[in-house]
Amino acid sequence: MFGPAFYIQPICEAGVSEVDVHLPENAKRNAVYYETHGTSINVYGSGTHHLVGYQARIPVLRYGGHITCEKHRIRRSASLMRYDPITIVVALDADFTAEGYHYMDDEESVEPAFILSKLRYANGKLMNVIVSKKTSESSPVANIAIERIMILGKDIDKKQIQQVSITQFNKTRTTMHFGVAPNTLALRQPMVLMNEEFVIDFAI
Repeated sequence: MFGPAFYIQPICEAGVSEVDVHLPENAKRNAVYYETHGTSINVYGSGTHHLVGYQARIPVLRYGGHITCEKHRIRRSASLMRYDPITIVVALDADFTAEGYHYMDDEESVEPAFILSKLRYANGKLMNVIVSKKTSESSPVANIAIERIMILGKDIDKKQIQQVSITQFNKTRTTMHFGVAPNTLALRQPMVLMNEEFVIDFAI
């Protein structure tokens, strides 16, 4: 495992395009893993699986039950990504829940302002709750937008979702800017900030 959210299998020999991965079980004996490549999403349980198509990449699987916040725009350096928007990836467990943390600061100061928030998905709702926060006029945290939310879950594309409700700054609106693919639900341009608490309801 690479941290709590990823399983990474190295490939150490030249010319290898197939590999066996040994995915660990959890305490409930219902572990779920997601292999993503482009628009393809494969769902696996624990145990040994034979994976193919790795001529130019290595197996990186997401462990169900975890939420990660990622910046997907390719830049020449990390400093150029400072103001880039975030993609939230929700990898659901067998109970269709997930959680994770996100930390952000000004990326420059030794003792900067910061925001630590906890994200949780349960009962069809994604919630962002601020756990700890420090403000500073000299080194404020930049406002970072969320450009996409991807939810990975077995057969989530078969749920009859008509619209999505978004609440931030005590204002609620609905949107239909979402799409589905096998085992995937993607919400585009939710127009919310990572810096503040929000609730996004996918169950309506």
